[in-house]
Formats: sequence, C-alpha cells, structure tokens
Amino acid sequence: MFNQLNNITDFVHQLSHRIHNLFAPPGATCLTCGTRAALSPTYPGICTRCAQQIPWIRSIRCLRCGRAIGCPDCIRPHMANRSFICNRSAVQYNALIKEWIGMYKFRGHERYAPLLTSLLIQAFQAMSEELSLVAAKETQASVAHLATSASTEPARVKLRARSTAWRARINRRAHQPSSSDAPSAIAAPRPQAAMAA
Repeated sequence: MFNQLNNITDFVHQLSHRIHNLFAPPGATCLTCGTRAALSPTYPGICTRCAQQIPWIRSIRCLRCGRAIGCPDCIRPHMANRSFICNRSAVQYNALIKEWIGMYKFRGHERYAPLLTSLLIQAFQAMSEELSLVAAKETQASVAHLATSASTEPARVKLRARSTAWRARINRRAHQPSSSDAPSAIAAPRPQAAMAA
C-alpha cells in the first residue's frame, strides 16, 4: 500500500512538471525582473527586455571623467591635478543600475557578477577603441607635421621624445605631495651615461 502511494505521488509530480512546462513561457527566469522569458545572448542572466533598459553612455560630455551629463567637478581649478587622466563609466548610474550593484555588492547575490562583468568588458572595449582612434589621429598629425617641418631628425626619435615627456608628466603627477603633506624633496632621477656602442 505504501509503495503504491509513492508511485502515485511520483506520477502526480511528473504530470504536474509536464503540465507546467507545457503552459509556462519558454526560457529561463530573468535575474533582474523575475519573468520567465528567453534570456539575452549578450548579457548573462537577464531577459532581452531588461537588456534593452541598460542605460549605456552613448555620448560622452566630459573627456576626463567620462560622464554623459554636464560635469561640474572637472572644471574646478583644483581638479586639474588629479592623479588620473581618463575614466569611462560603463553605464549611467540610474535606479536600475543602482539596484543591480546593490544586489551584488550589499545583498550577496553573486549571480550578478557575470552580468556586471559583461557590462564592464563592453565599456572597456569601447574605451580602448576610442583611445586607439585618438592615438591614431595624433600619430597621423605628428607624421604630417614632421613631413612638413624642415627638421632632419627622424620621426621615430620625435615620437619617442613625446612618449618620454608624457611618461615624465605622469610620474611628476604621481609623485607630487598632497597639500596636506609637509613639503618634501623628491630626488630627481639621475641621468644615465650613454653607453658606447
């Protein structure tokens, strides 16, 4: 009798599972909105409707901090000596993104990690493309300038000097004492003697 009751319970469970699969919408449960739908192939764990709501930054207004809105911070005089040169946000920080980050960071929902990672990767790729376009334009401008100048110095040496000057500028900014620190002397690097070939 007990064995028959187990068989009936198993049969009812299998039948209810089949009926659920028959009437339930196809797909999986969306991580963010909880609906059962086809998930986005690009953004792991969310449905296509939630993927369309991602507030991407399509037009950057501040080239330094990467905001899509007016930036009062970067135009302040004391902000000119920041330790970073360029920043790009993945998305605009609105209520949706605030909720997603809060779920991952403060509520322990680690299932959001692949989604947030994919957003950061896409933003990093966009920034890399942007910077490579800027570098290509600067290189073309340098080459055009060198071709028209009367200088006999090779272009490679000038580009290397520009790169060295840029690195020195970054190093100076990195080693500047903050205004709260007592002034201290920073030893300048000693020039190395040229090696004979």
